[in-house]
Amino acid sequence: LIFDGFSDSAIRLTSSSDIRIESCQFVNNGIGVSIQQSQRTSVVLNTFEKNRDGVSVFDARNNTVQFNVFDRNTEHGYIQTFAPGDPSLNNIIQFNTFYGNGTVFDENNKHGAVNMGNNSGSIVEFNIFVANARDYYHKPGLQQIRVNQNISWQNVGVQADLSLLPIVQLTVW
Repeated sequence: LIFDGFSDSAIRLTSSSDIRIESCQFVNNGIGVSIQQSQRTSVVLNTFEKNRDGVSVFDARNNTVQFNVFDRNTEHGYIQTFAPGDPSLNNIIQFNTFYGNGTVFDENNKHGAVNMGNNSGSIVEFNIFVANARDYYHKPGLQQIRVNQNISWQNVGVQADLSLLPIVQLTVW
């Protein structure tokens, strides 16, 4: 399936569980897939190209985003946010390719491939990052985010609170 030209979200899941989105193309949308207050959603083997955000996760838990291609999304390939007091937790972002995400390196907006915001307890590992405005960002002071075994080149690089280095495992950057 090809989802092209939706001004908001091509697919929006709200209060859903056990959904699998597989082998789709999301092109020129506001958001390719929006996962809100949902759990156990799998986003697998999709292409997200030239959207504002490829995948947006809000106040959601135990979701997986694997084996996707995020290509030239203008703000974020993947962004994770939450409502105050109810964080997005235990989401897994792995085995994806992020190319050319984020149009501008901007200290205020944190555009780029992966933005974990101020959420804890998720995993970002075994991804490939190429020519993004920023590879990865999360707000300082977070605990239990595992960033491990990612490959990066032609990027600005990882931005995280360096005091987390015992927790954030930056094995291959």
